[in-house]
Amino acid sequence: TVSQLCSLKYSPKDPNIILGGQFNGQVAYWDTRKGHHAIEVSLVENSHKDPVWDVAWLRSKTGAECLSVSTDGYALFWDIRRLGEPIQRVLLKDKSGGNVHGATTLNYDPQAGPSKFTVGTETGNA
Repeated sequence: TVSQLCSLKYSPKDPNIILGGQFNGQVAYWDTRKGHHAIEVSLVENSHKDPVWDVAWLRSKTGAECLSVSTDGYALFWDIRRLGEPIQRVLLKDKSGGNVHGATTLNYDPQAGPSKFTVGTETGNA
């Protein structure tokens, strides 16, 4: 499905690979050596329900794992080789475990740990 891009990041392992988050909630990736059409796009039913405001590549051996966040309150972990369904869904709750927050920005620092990330929310919290 073609939708407007809200976010994109170049792969740190291969600058020809671009990860994008779309307005319709889907995640896609492109290989600039293969033209301007997406190589693969996540299925609508397994994607975010709101726009994907930020994406990040995760440090991994394959270089194929990534993360997306949305105002739907979820962070989704993906493997671009199989975008049919996310590897994992994380509900973005505050530290007390009560309120769910929609994410508008994402920071992933591999030095902090392979699964540690920070999100900025609609309410201004991190």
